[in-house]
This record gives sequence, structure tokens and C-alpha cells, in this order.
Amino acid sequence: MVNLTVVLAVLCTLSLISFSLSEFHTVKVQLEGEVTLQCSNFTALISHIIWFKLNDGPNATVISLMLTPDVNATMKNGFKDRFLMTSNITHVFLNIKNVNSSDSGLYFCGNNKNGGPVIVGATCLQVYGKIIQKNINKFLLKALLDIKLFMFFSLFRIVQFTRSADHNSGKHYWFSCDGHRHAVHENQILPER
Repeated sequence: MVNLTVVLAVLCTLSLISFSLSEFHTVKVQLEGEVTLQCSNFTALISHIIWFKLNDGPNATVISLMLTPDVNATMKNGFKDRFLMTSNITHVFLNIKNVNSSDSGLYFCGNNKNGGPVIVGATCLQVYGKIIQKNINKFLLKALLDIKLFMFFSLFRIVQFTRSADHNSGKHYWFSCDGHRHAVHENQILPER
């Protein structure tokens, strides 16, 4: 029998399957630009909707939360100036203005269900800047091409998703973004109370 994790990871990579209505996206935005991340088709009957970002290491930071889709979101400290969470009942959006390089990373949207987090969508946000050079020699051109090829082949690993349950320690979620593998325990993504 084929390893189910491998099959699901391949299907997720090809965007052919999702977990619990999960969506996985890669979004690219230019430095100092504006971007809107979204999760769709889960907010009509849900409460305690959350956007959060995975930090370096195993911890996640809550960006915003919304009690119901028709109520204004509460933005957490550090995110009030450039971030805005909105909903149109069927979709939840996270708008980021004046994007900077520290905004790159893995963003999640979800909700609390039965006291535990449910991850509905994940977005790998990649911020790029302007590269202006008039005289690029062949060596630099080849190096840039090699980097682009490496990044292209690395993209196939961005949206791997594996969920495992350990009855003693709760649920763990594994994500890979930009070639870095991250583990998140369900207790790390609960909103502050």
C-alpha cells in the first residue's frame, strides 16, 4: 500500500486535494507593495476566525481575530498600522500595506472549534525587491539563473502538509515554506484569552 502521507503531500503540492477545506497558496508581492491574502468558503457559520503567522521556530503569532464574519476584526499590537482583516461572509481577507521583507513567511487562517484550532488555509508570502544592474557579466547571469532554477524546484516543496495526532500531546501541524520545515502544535495557535 502506498504511503498515504506521500500521496497527500503530492496531491496538495499539485493543488488537487485539501484537508478540512484547507487551501494552500503561494503569493508574491513587491517590496513596499500591497497584498491581500484570503481564505474562502468557511466563514458563513463559523466564529472566532483567526489570522496568524508562523515565526522563526515553532511559535505562531496571532495577527487578528474576528468573533463572527459580520463583526469588525480585532488587530493585535504590532499589526494595527499596516494589516486589516475583513470578511464578506464567504471569504476572510488579510490586507497588508507597505509590505516589507519581514512580512515574508507562512500565514494561516482558521478558527477555534471545540476548544481547538482548525487550520483552514495557508499562504506562503514571498516578498521580492527591485534588482537594477546595467552591466551584469556572464558569471553573475549564470549565478542568477542557477538561483532561479533552485527556487523553481524548491516551490514544489512549499505546500507540503502533514497532520499527525499523538494522543498524549495533542495535534501537530507540519508545513514547509521556502524550503524551511515548520511544526506547529495546536496550543501555539490559540488566540489570546
